[in-house]
Amino acid sequence: MMEMLKGVLCFTDAETPSTKMSDFFPLTKRISEWTVPKTVEVVIPLILPFLFLATLTPSPGLSLVVVAFLERVEADLAAAQKAIADETKMLKLAEGEKKVIRVEADQLKGEKEALEAREGDGGRIFAQKKELKTEYQRQVDEMYFFDYRCCMKKNGIMHGIPSLPSDDEDAIPGYPLC
Repeated sequence: MMEMLKGVLCFTDAETPSTKMSDFFPLTKRISEWTVPKTVEVVIPLILPFLFLATLTPSPGLSLVVVAFLERVEADLAAAQKAIADETKMLKLAEGEKKVIRVEADQLKGEKEALEAREGDGGRIFAQKKELKTEYQRQVDEMYFFDYRCCMKKNGIMHGIPSLPSDDEDAIPGYPLC
């Protein structure tokens, strides 16, 4: 069996495997030698066919087209970067204004809560006042006033003048009978 294996060339002459990438991909070597560094910087799907044409068949007219396209792309890129910078500044200003507005809103919310608390206290105080007035009136209605001109309804005396004639000789006009 050894004899049969020696007859096959791949088993007898063993070469060391290549470690160079260009040995496996010779077309890449040619493309990388002819490529202009400026055309490799920008990779856009629309110009990919132009890059291959420019690298495989170099011609002055095609190179000018690619250079003009690259200049236009660079100008667009610069304009886009400037727009992004301007928008970033505007965004920072808007965020600052947003913080100021939130602080003002928090202050107004606190003031509103304080006013609502005052209104709640005022309503409670008003209800207490009304309740006290009714209680006072109830007490006044039940009380006896012994004053110069004031007498209670219970005894039938109004305005310090007795409503019923008195049979008492001791009764003093204007004073209630007790």
